[in-house]
Amino acid sequence: MQSDVTVTQAEELVSAIENAGRGYSINLVRLVDGVATYELKYRGEITEHESHEAACEALDELARREKIAAATAFLARHRREAFEAVRAAVAACRSKP
Repeated sequence: MQSDVTVTQAEELVSAIENAGRGYSINLVRLVDGVATYELKYRGEITEHESHEAACEALDELARREKIAAATAFLARHRREAFEAVRAAVAACRSKP
C-alpha cells in the first residue's frame, strides 16, 4: 500500500523550508578600538560574532539546521501516516473470515 503526499502536505514542507532563516536581526553592538561585535538574534536566541560575515555564516548554519529539522519531521510524520494506513489494512484483512 502506498501513501501519497498531498498537495497540502507538500506546501507545508515548502513553507517550513522557505521560512527557515527568516525573522532575524544582526546589529553592531560594540565598536571599541576598531574591533566590532555583532549580535545575531534568531528565534529567541542571541549570539555574538566578531564580524558581520561571521554572523551571516552563523545564520546560514542555523537556517540549514532548521530546514533539515522541518524535512525530517515531515518525513517522520508521513512515514507514521503510511504505517498507520498499512496497520489498518492488515487489521481489516485479519478481521475478515
